[in-house]
Amino acid sequence: MNAIKSTRFDLLDGLRGVAAIAVMLHHYTQHTGWDWFGGAWVAVDLFFVLSGFVIAHSYSKKILNGMSFREFAFVRLVRLAPLYLLGLALGVCAVLLSMAKTGTPQISGTQLATATVLGAAWLPYFNNIGWPFGTDAIVGATFPLNDPSWSLFFELFVNVVFAAYLYKFRKLPSAKYSILAFIAFIACTIIFRQINPGWRAESFLLGFPRVIAEFFAGVFIFSAGLQFKKPHLLFTATITIAALACFAVGNPKVAFVNSLTLVPLSVALLCSVSIEGVGKGICKVLGELSYPLYVIHFPIYRLVFESFEIRTLNPVVQTLVVAGVSIVLALLLARADQELRRKLTSFIKTKTSPAAV
Repeated sequence: MNAIKSTRFDLLDGLRGVAAIAVMLHHYTQHTGWDWFGGAWVAVDLFFVLSGFVIAHSYSKKILNGMSFREFAFVRLVRLAPLYLLGLALGVCAVLLSMAKTGTPQISGTQLATATVLGAAWLPYFNNIGWPFGTDAIVGATFPLNDPSWSLFFELFVNVVFAAYLYKFRKLPSAKYSILAFIAFIACTIIFRQINPGWRAESFLLGFPRVIAEFFAGVFIFSAGLQFKKPHLLFTATITIAALACFAVGNPKVAFVNSLTLVPLSVALLCSVSIEGVGKGICKVLGELSYPLYVIHFPIYRLVFESFEIRTLNPVVQTLVVAGVSIVLALLLARADQELRRKLTSFIKTKTSPAAV
């Protein structure tokens, strides 16, 4: 296992934040016909690779040294669940508001209740319903009250797979498994002609090979020591810019190839680069807002769109208004979430300590 001294990966934090902003802008502009970031779904692939790298770095040694599955599951749920549930609650409010304003519900109360209960259980809702979003309807989303949550389902799944592998085999998976997973994912993509799978009912099952291949690519980057000790600055900058450019590439085939090449390469390069000063601070802020922004931007758009008459505004003004609201809220939630996680962790430790028994 390759040891890495750093506990913070500043440029990876920055990249994750930029990716979350790209996803937000993609969702906010696609219904206008502009779709500024047509390839921003590649950001999900980046999140999966990053997650594999960071989880392996943060927890592989702890698990191998005796961390129980219960402890691991608790840590991951405390990290993901509070904001996930907030996003779900906002999504319910947004859809109810949309139904009330239109006069005739687009969906039935039973369908909304089903989506809410399954969402609260962190389970997909297989449906063929058109769920309101701006002037459009999104058909067949498996987490229709907050679309981006589909990737968090797969994130939890692959976290369990990762932990189970370590508990069973007492070591990180070898390169051959990562390569086989990548081949299987590419084969599924070609055979079933599904690029960007997992978020809709019709492609849901293909989300499993996608997340396994990409998460364990991140694990492999960590375990095989693929971090470049002294990466060439110009080469690193070029790859990073190219990876960011993926978000704007609307051609699905090009974006898919980029997700398999530039995304993991950028992670391998940037995890080895440290920065100081203003750049470090900017990356820290981007990293902090990335998850809150990713998990609330969708219902926030629905709420703002239905609460205020912004549909009459110029699409650029629409996007800037809602994006500004979302980013400010994400920054506030990032701080609140950190405090909540600290209190939850402290509370559980107090309740489970020997002195409390």
